Amino acid sequence: MRTARMLTLVAVLSVVAVSCGGKTTGTPGTSPTPSVVSSSHADAPTVAVKDNVFEPAELTVAVGTMVMWKWEGSLPHTVTADDKLFDSGDAAQTTGTFMYTFDKAGTYPYYCVVHGKVMAGKIIVS
Repeated sequence: MRTARMLTLVAVLSVVAVSCGGKTTGTPGTSPTPSVVSSSHADAPTVAVKDNVFEPAELTVAVGTMVMWKWEGSLPHTVTADDKLFDSGDAAQTTGTFMYTFDKAGTYPYYCVVHGKVMAGKIIVS
């Protein structure tokens, strides 16, 4: 019974991973679109997605800034806005990046769906 549940969970996560189609970028109020990280994004402010922590946990940026989250740990994580404005989408993601452009001033709290609010951060846009 336990093995069947685990296989079901793996199958569901696999479907989610395939349907998400990879890394995304987004703009507030719009749906994310597929993106490839280019060298022009190398200077974007970056939040490390480590095992059970976002580093830095709080980042302040100007309006119009693209922020990049980069997976550096070995555990799966998501980057999900509390209000669902942005979401990296893949609950099984352990590598890669996710980018989002903040076009409006405000405070944007986010967390990891896998680990809950114990793994949280916020972007302050001014």
